[in-house]
Amino acid sequence: MSIKLPIPHERLSSKSISDKFWGCEPKQNYFARAKNIVTTGNLDRKMLLQVQSEYDGDLATDFADQWRELLKEITFQIAIDGVIDPEEQAFFKEYIAIFRIPKDEASRIYRSGARSACLMLLSDVYEDGIVEDHEIEHVERIAKGFGLKEFDAKANLTAQLKKLVQARFNEMISDLMISDHEWEQFQKYTRNLRVELTTDSKTDEVVRQARLNWRRKYGKLEPIDVDGIKISKNELAYFEAIAHWIEDRKRNGEAYQKIIATGRIVLTSKRLMLIASSGDNKSINWDSVHQVVNHGAAIFELEKISGKSPTIHVIDAEDIGWLTATIVAQRLCNGQLE
Repeated sequence: MSIKLPIPHERLSSKSISDKFWGCEPKQNYFARAKNIVTTGNLDRKMLLQVQSEYDGDLATDFADQWRELLKEITFQIAIDGVIDPEEQAFFKEYIAIFRIPKDEASRIYRSGARSACLMLLSDVYEDGIVEDHEIEHVERIAKGFGLKEFDAKANLTAQLKKLVQARFNEMISDLMISDHEWEQFQKYTRNLRVELTTDSKTDEVVRQARLNWRRKYGKLEPIDVDGIKISKNELAYFEAIAHWIEDRKRNGEAYQKIIATGRIVLTSKRLMLIASSGDNKSINWDSVHQVVNHGAAIFELEKISGKSPTIHVIDAEDIGWLTATIVAQRLCNGQLE
């Protein structure tokens, strides 16, 4: 009787100085030798009795935990192949007889090993990111063949997949930045795995904000039409609103900010323009701006390379969805249209 067991051999321990002096083997080596006989797939009682005869003790009792653990590993390896044939069944019976494992305990170990194999096989079901019915049915047949009547392959798979999807979701939102493509891929991923991720209102808000964060920083800026304002042919407008143009002033040595003009501002690919109600129009090209300093969604400062740096305070703007006046100004200044 011989079966195939893809279990690596146990390495023998080196003899200590005292072992060499007394001419004996380390205790663990007797178990290793017996185990290596077993894992060849051939339960040769004569060879096992030879090891036992050299050992000062009882192999079955002294290494009871190891023999039980090995039985679980053997069951696992056989179950992974999907079937158990008569020779393998005979091997189990001989094994538990040799190492004196009670039948009820052996049955529990057997079922535990088979269950571990089924769970491992289920992880292969979604390895390619798609769950197929026939793969689940294959695991169900294995579970049935090994007597795991209570094993629900679909329920166990769903539990595994929920953990997997949750982990991927947690990783996706960890930096509070979710691109449209990343979100679409995640939705496709959950559909393929047939898992619906349940979230609460707080988590939904985190997702909404993370998607907004990405769009504000990387989403495509769409040009708009502006009436009554002349812009060059190769210039595009991206934002329009009513705003204050504010500059720093001093009075009696005290610094303060003064509204210089109020009117219609337009942010284009080349500049920021203000068409003031007073007729005192303003314009600053982006290439003369060092950076746009954020003072709020509707307030930003144009820090110029030289000269006065005005602050723009938007007081009335049409709804522009995920964008803000400050974000548009920063991106236009940096040339980030896409």
